[in-house]
Order: sequence, then structure tokens, then C-alpha cells
Amino acid sequence: MSESNSDTSQSTNQTDNRRVIGQGGASAEGGSTITINTLDGNAVNAAFAYGNDVGKTAFGFGNRAFEFAGDTVMEALGFGGKALNAALNANSDALAFAESTNNTAQRNAYNFASDALGGSLGLATSAMNKAFNSAEYVGSMVKDAYADAKGRGALTDKILIAAVLAMAWVAYTSVKK
Repeated sequence: MSESNSDTSQSTNQTDNRRVIGQGGASAEGGSTITINTLDGNAVNAAFAYGNDVGKTAFGFGNRAFEFAGDTVMEALGFGGKALNAALNANSDALAFAESTNNTAQRNAYNFASDALGGSLGLATSAMNKAFNSAEYVGSMVKDAYADAKGRGALTDKILIAAVLAMAWVAYTSVKK
């Protein structure tokens, strides 16, 4: 901004009062004194402070990016570890289940075979006892029939033989069962 005042009068006296003022710059007054102020109004310091702030912000952003990347990698590794542990646990559980199932199947097969063999032996023993009892009974009947048949006729002998054969047949069929 500039300002100019001039007064003229009859006298030859002239006053020039010009003032130029710039912000943080030069000023002149009265035409005879020029003062130059070289103050930058803290502009250089503000520029360095701004640059410093921008650098801090950029480095802070980079630091946060590296922290995020590091956290992401650590979480991914942690997840991978958890997945590996889960797979190992599942594998261990599957092997334990397979072993338990195999042991149960072997025990059941052994018990079934043992029960079947015991039952077979029991049935065989019972059948043999019945056969021996039947044979003994048939033998006593034959003996009694023979004693009764002594001195009788041929017809009595044929009836006795038929009775003995019938008893033998009964004994044979009971043993066969």
C-alpha cells in the first residue's frame, strides 16, 4: 500500500512522506531513512517444522504399515500353527479311534469265538451223554428182551429182533440230533 501527501504553498518548502511497508520486509519513511528488516516472520522455521511434521507423519505411517504387516504375518503364522495343531489333533484322534475300534473288534471276535467254541463243546458233550445213555438203555433193553426171549418160539425171536431194531433206531436218531 502506498500513500502520498503533498502540500504546496507559496513557500518552496516541500515535504515528502512516503511509507512503504511490507510484511516482514522493508520500510521507508520521510525519504531520508530506509530501514530493511530481513525478518522472515519465522517462515523458514515454520517450513522446517512443517517438513519435520510431514516426515514424522510419513515415518509414522510407514511404521504403522510395518507394524500392521508384522501383526498380519504373526497372525497368519499363528493361524497356520493353530491349523497345524488342529490337523495333528484330528490325526491323533483318528488314530486313537481306529486303535480303539480295532481293539473292540478283536475283543468281540475273541469273545464270539470263545462263546461259540464253548457252546459247541457243550452241545457235543450233551449229545455224547445222550448217546451213551441211549446206548446203555438200549443195551439193558436188549439184555432184558434176550432174557425174556429164552425158551420162546421163533415168532417171539422175530418180535424181539424188531423191538431191538426199533430201539436201535430211536437211539441212532437221538444221537444224530
